Amino acid sequence: MRSAFLTKDQRQELRERLQGLRDQTIAEIEARKKAREHKHENWVSRQEERLEKLGGWIGTNDAFIEKLENEIAGLEERIESSWNESWADKARNWVAEKQAKISEVEAKNQDLRNQIDEINGKLNN
Repeated sequence: MRSAFLTKDQRQELRERLQGLRDQTIAEIEARKKAREHKHENWVSRQEERLEKLGGWIGTNDAFIEKLENEIAGLEERIESSWNESWADKARNWVAEKQAKISEVEAKNQDLRNQIDEINGKLNN
């Protein structure tokens, strides 16, 4: 078996090639790391925008619920003072419809709050 003998120049060339490969590998790792960080920052930004939209929808829905509640209160006052039973029956149906709509919107708000909690949970992990 022959021993592997490298001249000084060959050893130097080998060291330089290995160093070049090492530097290239480190650069690729850093590039991947930066790409991952950029991707994560974009994801966080999208989630924060989503949280803002969801919060806005909840606010809009709350204002709508308040409007419906005021309408219900007005209808109930008019029903109490109504002399026309036919109209009062129609108004009671309107009240029931508005109450059903309030229930729907409240359920939607709960769904939106659950989505907000889920997003916050992901952001905090």
